[in-house]
Amino acid sequence: SHVVQTVLHGCLSCWNTTVDAEEDGSLPALHTLILNASQELLSEDLLDGMKHVCASHVLRSLMLLLGGMEEVSDGPGPAKKEFRGGHSNSKKKKKKKSKKKFIGGFEEDQVAPRRTTLKLVGAVPELQTPLWEVLDAIATHYRSSNSGDVTELICHPSSGPTLTLLLRILSQDCTPTTLTTTTPTAEAMVHRKLNTHPFSPLPSLPPRITSFLLTSVFSTDNPTQARATTYHLSGERYGSHFMERLLPMIPDVLYGEILPLGNYWGQSEEYVRDTIGNYVLQTVLSTLRTKEQAVQAMECLETLLKTKPELLMEKGKGGWGVLLRMVECARKWEIGEGIVEALPLAIGRMKLNQAATNENENDEGESSIIPATKVKPASWTECVHFLLCYQPPASEASTQYITLHPNGARILHHLLNCCHTSNHFQKRLVKAVLSYDTSDLIHMAKDGMGSVCILDALLLNARRATTAVTLLEQFLPDSEDTGYQSCPLATLATDRIGHHVLLKLYDALPDESAPSTNTNHRLRMVEQLSHSTSKLTGNAMGRKVSETVNLGEYTLNGESGWQEAQKKRNDNLNFLEDMINTKESKQILEEDSDTASAGKKDKKEKKKRKRKHKRKSDGNGDLGEFTLNGESGWQEAQKKRNDNLNFLEDMINTKESCHTKEEDSDTDINATKKDKKEKKKRKRKHKRKSDADANDNDKSTKKKKVLDTTASIMHVLTLNQ
Repeated sequence: SHVVQTVLHGCLSCWNTTVDAEEDGSLPALHTLILNASQELLSEDLLDGMKHVCASHVLRSLMLLLGGMEEVSDGPGPAKKEFRGGHSNSKKKKKKKSKKKFIGGFEEDQVAPRRTTLKLVGAVPELQTPLWEVLDAIATHYRSSNSGDVTELICHPSSGPTLTLLLRILSQDCTPTTLTTTTPTAEAMVHRKLNTHPFSPLPSLPPRITSFLLTSVFSTDNPTQARATTYHLSGERYGSHFMERLLPMIPDVLYGEILPLGNYWGQSEEYVRDTIGNYVLQTVLSTLRTKEQAVQAMECLETLLKTKPELLMEKGKGGWGVLLRMVECARKWEIGEGIVEALPLAIGRMKLNQAATNENENDEGESSIIPATKVKPASWTECVHFLLCYQPPASEASTQYITLHPNGARILHHLLNCCHTSNHFQKRLVKAVLSYDTSDLIHMAKDGMGSVCILDALLLNARRATTAVTLLEQFLPDSEDTGYQSCPLATLATDRIGHHVLLKLYDALPDESAPSTNTNHRLRMVEQLSHSTSKLTGNAMGRKVSETVNLGEYTLNGESGWQEAQKKRNDNLNFLEDMINTKESKQILEEDSDTASAGKKDKKEKKKRKRKHKRKSDGNGDLGEFTLNGESGWQEAQKKRNDNLNFLEDMINTKESCHTKEEDSDTDINATKKDKKEKKKRKRKHKRKSDADANDNDKSTKKKKVLDTTASIMHVLTLNQ
């Protein structure tokens, strides 16, 4: 099966080069070979092949080839062990039983599959007809009562991924080759850190696929059976993979028909508890299409968060993912007031439950249920510490990393970027985040997750100016006696991740001096960095920071030179912003003019006015000027007309002269080229003649030598006789 897969993949790699047949006609065309292979593989035993472990992979590669697509993974996979050649002298160790890794509270086998995208290489409509025949064969096979249901095929470990791939290929759920890049961009890296998956639903599906989904898979004619099938698919391992692929892909109308069948909000507690349906609920929350659907979802899940927070916030379980999608949904649809009220109550209840369990363990008594009246909402500092679960490294000299709860850090990122919430809430949240010590904030800035989720959210939200000033005050030394070595700005500037945070801090600081203290915060930052120029110049990240901060101008020309360089930098940034804004405004105006019918009427009226103006004024005799301004106006208009005519004649003459010069130059160049060619021909002839004469001379000398040698030999023979 691996050999067949490599052959089919090789056909796809040379898709755009060797599509036509050979010139001599000895080999058939590539399309005919692929069609013959599809007829052999997609035979009557199709369903058995889809359920087979090895044959299903061959069918997937064949489907990709017929659709002219290639499967590309969105993110990097698990690190593979490198195998190096040569025999090792060391003895083989006994294999230990591999322990199952736990990711987010679940075993590694239960985690959702890696997300992949389909890249369009080149689709041929003739080759897609076997794929439609396969879909029709599956639908006709399962229409009979004795054959069962399509869910049996979807929930199979081999045929389920094959059927989902078939639906994706036929619905053209792919990206063109121009949009796919091999190197990940900065935006993709941020999405990976935040665990966000931006999706773009298809505007429409082919009618045969919609009928297959509604009649064969979900069977919407029977509502009870449709609800049972969606509930079964959402709770089954491979059926959940099918649902996770289907929901982001389908258009809005079909999504609105399938969403109520799952009863995700009525049975939300069951979905949260289930280790597999949990992921389907997360995809539903991240792919909602309207604000009404989002409001309905948040009302049910907020009550669950208030009453049973242990389902969503207990460590080592998958409820954290659902809570993350809730906050992300609230930020997207601007409905985050309920989450802001529910989170402190939930964390307060969690702390009381922990205290009660500790008391019960000490007393060895029965667990008591805490009533809702005794629960007090936790402060936002307690909420931030509960969400992050921050632990510093063992020692500052050690190379250990800090520990952060990934989903808690992502939740905090979305809360800091909720622009629709009140200013009072934003102030309390920022103050709670900045309650950490300076060393802890430095460790977060040097960490990948902490820098993207926490510090970037602080420096890019609506209150970034005030938060940047408070951060700078924390990063600066308390007094001059402590020395410049203890200042963390230089250490951040030379760090691989920390220098990005430092540059964002510099951009977030107010450019002008504060009116109350009359101090420029950017200048204070540059002054502090100027004491460690040797450290910055010895590192690539430090040199980048010194260039953007204009540290060289400050060290050479002082404060005045730095201010001039800063003005130039601001002017360049403003110019770029103006260019972007003008382009956007032009696009908006063009769209408005194209769509509005009033613009067309205005154009027609302008044309009519121009025609009337031409009729009134005679261009050759300037009659309008004579009637309006008399003889003097007529003479001035006549002079202008003559000047224009003379200018046009001069332009025409200059163009003709340029053409003649170019023609002359072309003729001269051609003549010189011909002369050069003739000279080369003469040289070649002379060389040929000289070579021929030399060859003749060589032949004659050889003949003389042969004759002389033969004569001497005959003379010797006669003497011997």
